[in-house]
Amino acid sequence: MSNADATSLIKPAGDGKMLASQRNLLVEGRFSVKFCIPAFGKVRRVIALGVVAGAFLSAALLLFGSLAEAGHTFLAFTAVVVATIATSAVLACLACRAARLTLVRRLSSLADVMRNAEAGDYQRRFPTGGDDEFADVERTYNALMDQVSGLAASALHSDLMVKWAQSEIRLREELMAKSNELASVNEALVRKVREASNLLRIAEVASTSLEMGRMLDRLGQTLVETLAVEELLVLMPDPDTGVMRVRQALGVLDKTIMEGSWPAGLSMVGRCSDEGEIQYVPDLSIDPIADGLRGRRRTGGSLVAVPVRGPAGTTAVITLLRREANAFDPQELDFLRLASHYVALAVSNATLYRATHERAIHDSMTGLHNRGYFMEAFSGEWHRARRVADPLSVLMIDVDHFKCVNDLHGHAVGDVVLKAVAGLLKARIRKTDLLARYGGEEFVLALPGTTLAEGESIAESIRRSIEEANVQHPGMEDKSCIRMTVSVGVAVNMLADDTPETLINRADTGLLEAKAAGRNRVVAK
Repeated sequence: MSNADATSLIKPAGDGKMLASQRNLLVEGRFSVKFCIPAFGKVRRVIALGVVAGAFLSAALLLFGSLAEAGHTFLAFTAVVVATIATSAVLACLACRAARLTLVRRLSSLADVMRNAEAGDYQRRFPTGGDDEFADVERTYNALMDQVSGLAASALHSDLMVKWAQSEIRLREELMAKSNELASVNEALVRKVREASNLLRIAEVASTSLEMGRMLDRLGQTLVETLAVEELLVLMPDPDTGVMRVRQALGVLDKTIMEGSWPAGLSMVGRCSDEGEIQYVPDLSIDPIADGLRGRRRTGGSLVAVPVRGPAGTTAVITLLRREANAFDPQELDFLRLASHYVALAVSNATLYRATHERAIHDSMTGLHNRGYFMEAFSGEWHRARRVADPLSVLMIDVDHFKCVNDLHGHAVGDVVLKAVAGLLKARIRKTDLLARYGGEEFVLALPGTTLAEGESIAESIRRSIEEANVQHPGMEDKSCIRMTVSVGVAVNMLADDTPETLINRADTGLLEAKAAGRNRVVAK
C-alpha cells in the first residue's frame, strides 16, 4: 500500500472538513470579506484605527474650514467632508491592502503545505506560536498531519509486512521445492550406493571359490538375500544334450522340479537362453509364457529369467520368483543385468578351473585318473581302511608285450590298445573303486572293502575279459585283430604296511613275479 493510498483512507471528522474547505477556497482563488475580516482579529483592529484616523482628520478639516472661511461655510464643509471621505477611503484601502497582503501570504503558505501533503509529504509542519485563527488552523493541521503520518507509517509497515510475508512464502515454496529435489537426488544416490554395494558383494562372493557347486550355492544365497526373492533356480545346459538342468535351487517348494529338465525350446527359459536377454513375466497367473514351468504356482507371482552369457554363448539361466504380481521394478531388472556379468565371469572361471583340474587329474588319452590323483585319493582311502580295520586290495595291471605292438603296428595302434584296456577296466569297477593309469602300459586299481581272495578273483576276471577281447585299428593294413593279455599283481593291506606306498609296492612285486612266470597270469602277495 502506497502513501497516497494510505492518505485516501484517512477521513477526519472535524478539523479535516474545515481544512478541506479552506484548501478548496485557496486553490480556486475565491476570498470573501465575510471569510477574511471576521476571521482575523488583528485585521479588524487595523481597519478601525484607519477609520478613526480619518474621522479625526475630517473633524479637523471641518473646524479648519469653518474658521478659515466663515463666509463660505458650505463649500468649506463640503470640501472638508470630501477630503475626509477620501482620506478615510484611502486609509481603508491601505488597510485592506495590507490585510490582503498579510492574509494571502499566510494562506499561500498554508496552501503550499496542503499541496505538499496532497503530493504525499506528511513531514512538513507549521511553526507553532500565535493566538489568531491562522495559528489555530496551523496547529490543527499539524495535529492532523501527525495522525496522517502515523497512519501512513502504519500502512507502510503493514505493506512491508505483507511483502515480507509474501517473500517468506515464496522462499519457503522454493526451499520446499529444493528440499524435495534434494530428497529425490539423495534417494537416487542412496539406491545407487546400495546397488554398488550389492554388486561388490556379488563380485566378492563370485570370486571366493572356483568350485562350481560351492560358488553357485553362495551366489544363490547372496542373490536371495539381496533381492528378497522367495525362489531361485540356477539352470545350466548339459554338455552332451544341451538340455537345461537345475544345478542349484533355493526356496523351491516343489521338490520334483529338481528331477526335471528344461528343453531348449521351452518358452521362457529357452527364449532367455537363445536370445540372451532378460525375460520378465509380471503375473504368472495370466501369462501363457510360463505354462511350461513345472513346479511353479500359477495362481500369481512374478518371475524373472536372467541369462548368464559367456564367450561361447549362454552358460546358465537364473530364475527368480516373487509371490506378488508386478514385483520387479525396472531398476531391479537393470541391477540383474549388471549382476549377470559378474555371475558370468564366476561361471567362466569355475568352468575353466574345472576343465583345468580335470586335465590335471586325468590321463588325456585313456580318460582315466592319472597317477598323481590316484596317489592322493589312495592315501586317504588307505588311512580310512587302517582306522576302521577294513580290507583294502590293490591290483597292479600291465599289458603284456606292449612294446612289440608299438614296434609292429605303430604308436597309434598302441594308443588304441591302451584305450581298449582302459575301457574294459572301467566296465568292471564299482563307484567306490579307484582306477588310474599308473604309467606307460601299467594300470592300478584299488578295491576298498575287498579281501585278498576277493581281489584275486576280480583280477582273474579282468585278465580273462581282456584276453577274450580283440582290438582292430582301421589303420592296420592287414585288418587283423590284436590279441591282448595282461599280468596282474594283487596285494591286500596288512598291519606291517606302514605307508600306502608299501601296499602298492607289494602289489607291484606280485606283478613282476607274474611277468617273470610267463605273463597273462595273476600273482597275489
